[in-house]
Amino acid sequence: MLGVKEAIGLSGEEEFMELRDEPFPGFISSLEEKDVLIVGGGGLFKDYFEKYWKEIISYKKRHNFSLYLFGVGVCDIKNKSISTVISDEFIDEIIMNSNVSFLRAPLPIENIKVAETCCPSVLYVQKNYSRTEQSPQERLLYVNHRGLVGKEKSKQIRGFLQTYCSNNNLIYSEVNNIAKSPGEIRDMMYEYMSSEIIVTTRLHGYIIGRTIGKRVVAISNDYKIEGFASLIDDPPPLNCDEITEEILFKEIEKCGIIDYEKLNKLLKSINENGNHIKKLINGS
Repeated sequence: MLGVKEAIGLSGEEEFMELRDEPFPGFISSLEEKDVLIVGGGGLFKDYFEKYWKEIISYKKRHNFSLYLFGVGVCDIKNKSISTVISDEFIDEIIMNSNVSFLRAPLPIENIKVAETCCPSVLYVQKNYSRTEQSPQERLLYVNHRGLVGKEKSKQIRGFLQTYCSNNNLIYSEVNNIAKSPGEIRDMMYEYMSSEIIVTTRLHGYIIGRTIGKRVVAISNDYKIEGFASLIDDPPPLNCDEITEEILFKEIEKCGIIDYEKLNKLLKSINENGNHIKKLINGS
């Protein structure tokens, strides 16, 4: 959300889909033809959010407000017998009802209205947490997504990393990357800035770590992590189900930092996408 605001340069009300037990008719029903709704979020094409999309599209057809997608992506969890992504047909309907659709890799469907974008949070992190201001310590940060990889796998990875830290005189720390206030964001970012190695099962742990120039090991149980790796020309992330202590330790030893030329290209692209939306909103 902060990245979208940074890229577009316009302020407005904020609504969070995932903080609600039910859809949001009170908010959506107030939008009129002159209004604009910008939706962003890496996993918002997950089946969990289908009820929210149905409400958005239903009111969009009736009230004809403008709808822009900026940084929306899939949450395609591995090794599931039933897909966790909403249907291609419904994604296509969402896109056809949108003015602009900047989606994240891997793109969920082929559609002439779809263009690829990197996560807009890259722009926010880069502008507000400069690499030149950090003072990394001998610390390793584990960015944990227990809900995605499972309790037992999360515990196993934690144990491996604590052993690695003990063997290499590193301080071990851990965050779940959930921050709901400016203060919580600052505290979370301190953990990133003060660590020299990031190991993450969360997409945004990967994104933040790379953006601020850290050595990062990404562990994937969701294909959008592969999507970001492909976008920045990183090697494929480790497969969560295949993690062993030996594999993880070897990956930590060889992991490097992002090529800053590639990062600058991503930043330029995000800014261009944001400016494109801003011009459309302003009618210029």
